[in-house]
Amino acid sequence: LGLLFYSLQKVGEQKAAVLSDISQSLEGSPLKGLGVGFVNSVDYRYGWALMLLGAVILILVPLLGSRLGRRVKSASRT
Repeated sequence: LGLLFYSLQKVGEQKAAVLSDISQSLEGSPLKGLGVGFVNSVDYRYGWALMLLGAVILILVPLLGSRLGRRVKSASRT
């Protein structure tokens, strides 16, 4: 989860840096709008939510599996 949040933060920082770079380097150019639009089109949409859900599932499955395993063992002993 930490790596996921770190990656999201770094991508956001890089996007802001590139946007600033494009705005400065294309000042007065008719292509400035195209460059800014291209950078703004880079987005996670629902991808970040799916990655977060997958990380939570990866954490919960072993925890729940060990609890279920203990219940099955105790039920088979009786």
